[in-house]
Amino acid sequence: FKDEFPDPGTCRNMADAFYTFKDEFPDPDRISSDYEQFEDTQVPIVIDNGAFQCRAGWASESSPRLTFRNLSAKSKGKKDSDTTTVGNDIGNLEAVRWALKTQFDRNVVTHYEAQELVFDYIFSHLGIYTSGHVDHPIVMTEPVCNPNYCRNLMSELLFECYRVPSVAYGIDGLFSLYYNQSQSKNALVINSGFQATHILPVLDGRLQASRAKRINVGGNHVISFMQRLLQLKHPAHLQAITLSRAQELVHEHAYMAVDFMTELNEWKGDAIPEGKLRKIQLPFTEIPSMDPEALALKEERDQERRQVQAQRLRDMTHRKRYEKLEELQQQLEYWTSVQAMEEDDPDEFYAVLRQLEFESSEDLQGAIDRHRASIEKTTLAIAASEARYEQETGEPDLKRAKVAATEESAPVSQQWLESLRSRRQTLIESRQHRQQRRQQLANRRSHASKERMRLIAELAHDDQVAGTTSGRSKEKQKEDTFGQNDDDWDVYRTITKEAEDSDDEKEESELQQLEQLLRQHDTQFMTLESESRPSHPAIDTAAYYQLNLGIERFRTPEVVHQPSLIGVDQAGIIETTQFILKHFTADEQQLLVENVFVTGGNSLFPNFKERLEVDLRSVRPFRSKFNVTLSSRSLCSFDERIFEVFGCSL
Repeated sequence: FKDEFPDPGTCRNMADAFYTFKDEFPDPDRISSDYEQFEDTQVPIVIDNGAFQCRAGWASESSPRLTFRNLSAKSKGKKDSDTTTVGNDIGNLEAVRWALKTQFDRNVVTHYEAQELVFDYIFSHLGIYTSGHVDHPIVMTEPVCNPNYCRNLMSELLFECYRVPSVAYGIDGLFSLYYNQSQSKNALVINSGFQATHILPVLDGRLQASRAKRINVGGNHVISFMQRLLQLKHPAHLQAITLSRAQELVHEHAYMAVDFMTELNEWKGDAIPEGKLRKIQLPFTEIPSMDPEALALKEERDQERRQVQAQRLRDMTHRKRYEKLEELQQQLEYWTSVQAMEEDDPDEFYAVLRQLEFESSEDLQGAIDRHRASIEKTTLAIAASEARYEQETGEPDLKRAKVAATEESAPVSQQWLESLRSRRQTLIESRQHRQQRRQQLANRRSHASKERMRLIAELAHDDQVAGTTSGRSKEKQKEDTFGQNDDDWDVYRTITKEAEDSDDEKEESELQQLEQLLRQHDTQFMTLESESRPSHPAIDTAAYYQLNLGIERFRTPEVVHQPSLIGVDQAGIIETTQFILKHFTADEQQLLVENVFVTGGNSLFPNFKERLEVDLRSVRPFRSKFNVTLSSRSLCSFDERIFEVFGCSL
């Protein structure tokens, strides 16, 4: 998480404010060139091996040299050419999301090949150039109650692969406690990280590991929950709402609700709480709007372009046919000359026949006959194509000739234009009526559906239509005469749902012809068209590509207090804290709650401390005292005093 979150209280007058995604990519880490000052020393290397970020540096410095996402990506290429990138060298995570790999299973390291890639990245970027070994002690964080098997594999990797002189492990939450409160011996540490939340009771300077608890909910679940909610809310932008953007929204706009139900009730109804709605603008390309005249001009240009493309295809086909005809004629002439050699020089004839892979003169004659048929067929196709092309380019059809003659001879008749308008309006109303009827037939409770079912029932009970008698009677079946009367087809058109498809195609073609004539002869057609056809409201492209971030701002961080929101069957922070406190005496409980120390990335949510105080007040005895303190630094402090608390005098 970033060091600071925007306070929701400062945004009260920003109801109409818009935000955009930064989509920032990290800069690649540079390789340090000052290793000479550490080469002959025993300065430890501190590695905060977190599930979200990895931080590494020298213990003698106050801040880490490297801070990067604890991920690696292996690009698939040709054999022996696969490349692996780690941390900030990856850049855009979404581009290689499918190839990302982490060494963690929840918050426990289980994939040591990926961990080795991270170690290589750290040591190389710290500038360590010693071959085959790292001559510096390692101080490294690990999860609470890390399995011995995992610790042994980590130690084996460091000792055998890098030949480090020594390794010391510690818990990041306790490191943070000692850095912020070095004199405190009693504390209740709440460490809410990326993959899990730990609650650690510390008495007399020692961790009570048997009573520590873990909640399998962290910042990763908050980010995933944000992505799912926004994708459900804006299904048209599924691809644009990525995990990286959801992470940015969580870091920049999310906050912890002090009273979740009260905050939730503010969003009841249509009113939006003032200053709490965020509009996030997705990137988009503005499409310029076109007026009807420009649209008609565009259609005309498209038609001309299609005609040019069609002409190019016709020319190409024509040329290929001529080339094929010429090739067939040359082959036929050669085979005919070979056939004439049979009477003049039979020996040479059969020699050439074997070269042409013909077994006998009859096979040669058959090939000649087939070639003549192909030549005749190709000649006819060329002639037909030329005739069709001449007709299309030189002789217009009757309708266009009639229109042209009318334009040249006399002005257009208003009565004729009125008939075109009337016919066009009739076709539009007919089409709208059919669309309305289809919608009614889709609803089985509508009048049209009930009438259809009534007719079907009557036809089913009509003996003349059914064609058979009821029961097991041996009487002669009646002849089925349904369809011989024209009225029967009206009944069929009434009960069927697909009977109007052919009418739609026919009327659509006629409607296009009418509109083309009106565009040519009616100067007021564009106005008439806009009045007759239903108007579609203009689409605001910018508003379409906006995400409305409202209730999600406090609903997503709530999962650390209510894991059931995402289907995790575990208790929240306050319920788990109450369960832990019940295992101590009243005096020990008071010692713990007097110093509730909160650390981890999720503690950076605004109002996190206030929410924890409200929840503690609800479970503690009346008028009892407690104190909640937030960490002033991030997870692992790079101060030399870290090592003294665990006796790691390196």
